[in-house]
Amino acid sequence: MCPFIPSAIFIDKTVRDLPLTRRVINHFPAIPVTEIENPDILKEPFPATSAKKQLLITRFKGEPVKPCQGMGDYVCCNYMTVSFGTNCHFECTYCILQDYLKNNPAMTLYANVDEILASIERRLVQNPGRQFRIGTGELADSLALDDITRLTGDLVPFAARQDNLILELKTKSGCVDNLIGLNHRKKTVISWSLNPQKFIDDEEYKTASLDERLTAARKVASAGYPVALHFDPLLALKNWSDEYVRLVQQVREVLRPTEIAWISIGSLRFTPGLGKIIRERFPKSRLLTGELFPTEDGKVRYFREIREELYSHVKNLVDSAFAGVPNYLCMETKRVWGEVYKNIPETKGALEAHLAQQFAC
Repeated sequence: MCPFIPSAIFIDKTVRDLPLTRRVINHFPAIPVTEIENPDILKEPFPATSAKKQLLITRFKGEPVKPCQGMGDYVCCNYMTVSFGTNCHFECTYCILQDYLKNNPAMTLYANVDEILASIERRLVQNPGRQFRIGTGELADSLALDDITRLTGDLVPFAARQDNLILELKTKSGCVDNLIGLNHRKKTVISWSLNPQKFIDDEEYKTASLDERLTAARKVASAGYPVALHFDPLLALKNWSDEYVRLVQQVREVLRPTEIAWISIGSLRFTPGLGKIIRERFPKSRLLTGELFPTEDGKVRYFREIREELYSHVKNLVDSAFAGVPNYLCMETKRVWGEVYKNIPETKGALEAHLAQQFAC
């Protein structure tokens, strides 16, 4: 895994004395630091490669907890997201953040952690009968910078104090050392996005290797954390069927079904604008050679028959290797659900209720 070393650090003056800011500055004593009045000066469409080497530490404003992006005919698991930062120094060719954050491409950390956590807690208290599943991995990798921010030291104890929260930290890194020894009460799930090593080599630059991810997963599972797996995005590249057989076998050698909270399965999907970015930044990528077309939610996906073949193959592998572990499709239509699972969750919250029930067991 490639470590993050910024070329420059910019600090919003309103957060210069907050704990996260001080931790980052102390971690990089030799990196030049500039205090700024207005963080918007960095919100320009700089070239992504150089922009991602700049680090901005600022304040999150607004409502931090948001619903996941399921829409239209796509089945939603009622997942919620919260951001403690945006962008990622990893270089996955298919990463949608390259398009989403093209006008705000600097690596960004939100230092007002206590304010964000207080907002989450208010929502939990206002809805005592609802079990929330909230993840931090939508706009940034949850753990890739944890050796720098030590944010898990705030998040894991916070989740442990809540009765109606399952916190998910999703990553492609091996950064788990700070998790060991924390009192988690099994309220924090550590999850990994997984692909065969061949696909990691070709399409997931600077990320941890498959062995590094699985070693980290074994470490946190041994520390009592529930682990989740995301076979996402499935990639219909050369020899994909055999590659995913080998991948699931490798995971099964490391993790027991009883250690896994849930498994999601998703396929390659991206915004139309990302195609041009991939061609410019990653001309050797094979992703765009697949049979792809725009779908009703505005994203580009494999043809439905290809997705169903991918899902059915991996679901059968998962069901065999991890019997009893709940698994589900991420951002897929009812039609595809019906074809792959032979049933469709009846309501928006039915899938989430099923997962929460299984998790509680």
